[in-house]
Amino acid sequence: MEELLELKALLLKGDIKGSLAIVEELEDMSKNGIISTIRSYAVILLLHLIKQQAENEPLVLGMSPFAIVLEKFNAKINAEKRQDII
Repeated sequence: MEELLELKALLLKGDIKGSLAIVEELEDMSKNGIISTIRSYAVILLLHLIKQQAENEPLVLGMSPFAIVLEKFNAKINAEKRQDII
């Protein structure tokens, strides 16, 4: 909110360069907020997917559900890499 009041004051003074600096700062703050929000949602989605996968997998003695999911994920990544090579 302070930035908007400062921007208004600079515009009323006719300080275009100062106004543009404030606008760029606001733009950066907005981009950082959007990136942070996307990152938070991605983490939540990943946790839900891991949980869902773990609940659908039969238990293997000596392995946690997370380890099973991680092993399958690594196998899938390796298979995709082999496909890229071919």
